[in-house]
This record gives sequence, C-alpha cells and structure tokens, in this order.
Amino acid sequence: MEPRRKKRIVVGLTLLLLWVPIFLVARHSVEEIHYLKTFLPSEMTPSEAKDAAVIELIKVAIIVLPLLIAMAFVWKMSREE
Repeated sequence: MEPRRKKRIVVGLTLLLLWVPIFLVARHSVEEIHYLKTFLPSEMTPSEAKDAAVIELIKVAIIVLPLLIAMAFVWKMSREE
C-alpha cells in the first residue's frame, strides 16, 4: 500500500473516531432532558426546562469544542505535504 493512501486511511479513521464521543455526548444530553421531562413534568416549569436545556448545551459545547478543534487540526495536518 502506498504511503499516501495509508495516510488517508489513518486520517479518515482518526476523524471518524473523534465523532464517536461527540455522538455519545449529544445522545446523553438528549436522554437527560427526556428523563427530566418524563419523570418531573409537573415539578418543572417551562423556565426550568429552558434552563436545563441551556445547561446541557453548555456541557456539550465544553466537551465537543476541543474535539472539533482536534478534528480540524488532524484535517489540516493531513493536507500539508
């Protein structure tokens, strides 16, 4: 296998593997909001539901942003020859 093709495969797999935690974090956040809506519907006001959604968005952003930066870095490094 030629080195360039091997490099493209490694970069592709790296980028794919970086998407896994992004998917898991987003899925967990959706499940957490669904749990709150299902089991605490009478106790949560719309304002509290909005606050919970904002907190989940912040949590996702804190976790996902470094992964997106890493993906951009890997992509950029793969393009430099």
